[in-house]
Amino acid sequence: MFSAKTIYQESLPIGAYTPFGDDINPKEDQLFESRVVVINDSNYIESRHLVETYLIQQGKFKGRMYHLFTWISGKNVINYTSNDYSKLSEFIDISFQFTIFMRHKDEILEMPISPDDRLPNKNN
Repeated sequence: MFSAKTIYQESLPIGAYTPFGDDINPKEDQLFESRVVVINDSNYIESRHLVETYLIQQGKFKGRMYHLFTWISGKNVINYTSNDYSKLSEFIDISFQFTIFMRHKDEILEMPISPDDRLPNKNN
């Protein structure tokens, strides 16, 4: 298995070009981790998403990782606020080391997350 340290060392610099939806393939990329993430917003609305973290296996982004969110209940990740992303960063790394995508029906959409919301993972 891969260590987080190895993956970060192989990642592109922060702010570098990151993969788009056409550059990833969850059917062929290696599933690194799968977990359900639950956060509560300031209105006490509980949001649940299945978050799958993949390692790209081929192409110019080989070795990069991405998160793929699948909505389960509550607020969809596309509607998250800065505060929601802050809470999310307690569970997964949402820094520029990862591109974040959302599964919507049969499409995979890249999430336009503000640089200010991409806080370092507090668990590291």
